[in-house]
Amino acid sequence: MSRPPYPPAQRQDIVEDIHGRQVADPYRWLEDRSDEAVQSWLDAQDELFHSIVDDLPGRER
Repeated sequence: MSRPPYPPAQRQDIVEDIHGRQVADPYRWLEDRSDEAVQSWLDAQDELFHSIVDDLPGRER
């Protein structure tokens, strides 16, 4: 089975200093559910999920 086409998620150059350690957080933008880009990405993820699982046997239960 080939890998499904996952929706692309942009990576940002966000690095935060936490207790003296540099921690990258390239997907922080996904934390803002009110952002249109985040909602579009979530909708695409949901569409991908349903395209795979909706036809599985026993799903209607």
